[in-house]
Amino acid sequence: MSVQRAALLYPVQGGRATEARVAMLLSRTGLPTNLAIIAVEPAIGLALLVGGAKGLIRRVEGVLQVLGVSALLLSPIIIPIAQLEANARVRT
Repeated sequence: MSVQRAALLYPVQGGRATEARVAMLLSRTGLPTNLAIIAVEPAIGLALLVGGAKGLIRRVEGVLQVLGVSALLLSPIIIPIAQLEANARVRT
């Protein structure tokens, strides 16, 4: 279940903060839940996000060079597709 959908199904009760219904990923591996682990998990997620984006850009640039197409011609096509995909994921 997506975070957005969970937020709609389980709103904050009485205007007060609530705890997550599931443990963080690193806590499920048996690591203790402390501030260091809580800080490391989002850092790992951010690193994976940036690394994946850079990898995608490198692959697309390689394909464009092989095809002899400018990145400026392809970006107006890719950006709306990415936006549609992101919006579809939020709705489901």
